[in-house]
Amino acid sequence: MKKILQTFIVMFVVMTGLSFLINGQVVNALLLGLGFALFMSVVLGFFHTSTGGHDTVQEGLWDVPLSYEEALHQCEQAGLHLKKAEVQEVRKRDGIIKVHTGASWKSWGDEIVFQLQEIDPATTRIAVTSRPKLKVTLMDYGKNHENIRSIEKHLKRGA
Repeated sequence: MKKILQTFIVMFVVMTGLSFLINGQVVNALLLGLGFALFMSVVLGFFHTSTGGHDTVQEGLWDVPLSYEEALHQCEQAGLHLKKAEVQEVRKRDGIIKVHTGASWKSWGDEIVFQLQEIDPATTRIAVTSRPKLKVTLMDYGKNHENIRSIEKHLKRGA
């Protein structure tokens, strides 16, 4: 509900402002902004709830039965397994891998960050965060949730 309200407010302000700048009539601008905001909130809200209503930032945390080196390699492969993905950074010593995905109809691209921590020589803890590259994204239609689930499947297969 919060996302739908945020969408309504953003759409109302933007459309009202644009309409006022174009025609200079306050009442017409307010009515157009209100109508557009209601329409977009209903449409985007429907898509958002029909895809699970997930937040745009998703996280996963797993302890895998892999050495630190093996887990690092598996995380890199899991990141590359995502659609239109490129590894942006690997800091082996710090246990950080950053992956970016390309744009799709659901998002302008995502940033996935893997953080690895060696628990013991045969176990590694992996924390993953997936978020939209565009920080002002209100809804991603479950895209980052899909990213986390895909990474989880890949890591479980590799472990």
